[in-house]
Amino acid sequence: MHLRLQEFLSIQTHSENPLLYLSLL
Repeated sequence: MHLRLQEFLSIQTHSENPLLYLSLL
């Protein structure tokens, strides 16, 4: 599992719980 930095930042911007999103991957 690896995300591009821009994708990760986008997740943090659009999601209240980025860690929750990451746990779903």
